[in-house]
Amino acid sequence: MAVLITGGMGVLGSMVAEELVGRGESVVVYARHPDRSLVPAEVLGALEYVRGDVLDLPNLVHTIRRHRVERVLHMAALLIGECQTNPYAGFQVNAGGTVNVYEAARMTDLARVVYTSSKSVYGAVPPPYGHPTYAPLPEDGPKNPVRVYDVTKLAGEHMGLTYAETSGVDVVVLRFASTFGPGKLARHGPVSWHSRLVESALAGRPARLPRGGDQPDDMIYHRDIAHAIALSAYASRLAHRVFNIGRGEASTMRQFGEAIRRVIPDAVVEIGPGLDYYGSGIPYYSVYDITRARTELGFEPRFDLETGIRDYVKTMERLGLPPMVID
Repeated sequence: MAVLITGGMGVLGSMVAEELVGRGESVVVYARHPDRSLVPAEVLGALEYVRGDVLDLPNLVHTIRRHRVERVLHMAALLIGECQTNPYAGFQVNAGGTVNVYEAARMTDLARVVYTSSKSVYGAVPPPYGHPTYAPLPEDGPKNPVRVYDVTKLAGEHMGLTYAETSGVDVVVLRFASTFGPGKLARHGPVSWHSRLVESALAGRPARLPRGGDQPDDMIYHRDIAHAIALSAYASRLAHRVFNIGRGEASTMRQFGEAIRRVIPDAVVEIGPGLDYYGSGIPYYSVYDITRARTELGFEPRFDLETGIRDYVKTMERLGLPPMVID
């Protein structure tokens, strides 16, 4: 029986595919584009690729049946900027496409669907979970979605819980903290500040963040996320369906810059003071309570800032990806 990853050629999906192939799982990648640049050659040779869209329910069902898929890891989505620019398309793909995945699961009696959500469902984080106290944010913390993307991800969660309740579809929801890893700058654009700093330093250019160096936030490396997704695909006897996935501790971009200098000693890193390093004006920043993921999924973060950046650099080299610089 196989595992199907929607969006499996993406920044996170490619690492999930790598982890599952390394475990000896049969992996099918379902994606709109055939860009294989983030997937190691040895992984590519071990997986099946199906070109498809999550808006195409018949093709989803056909793919699941043809490849004897047992579990779906749903990672395909339009990004924040695309959703904000085109709310209709954003909701259609992120919410409507997710409902298609749940419906396909219902029709084919899948063992489990893992839905990859986001910190964006919490939206503007209020005290005590946001500034200035940053108490550990639990899964049942307040939801204050602001942007279109936030709304679409929360809708996908609620529909998953509804399908679980009414149709018996086994749905697990993972909410990721702020993420960093290779490929994000190329795929997600200039809002990827962690990658802008790392890759500027790699290119021998000054790495500059104009503001936000003092902002506490939960920052997690992509391989830890991939590990959490793999765990959640097979975890049994779960008491909950929704899990925070982060490091469960506060870091600042100033500390992130210091970690870059430890990995790349000659790097010039300049981090401005203050809060809100994304510059959105929305207090998205928090520190997750990950007790539930630790207890039920067996998840434990394996990468701190420095080891995450070291692996980031090694992965770029292994994939032959040149660093990008955005001034």
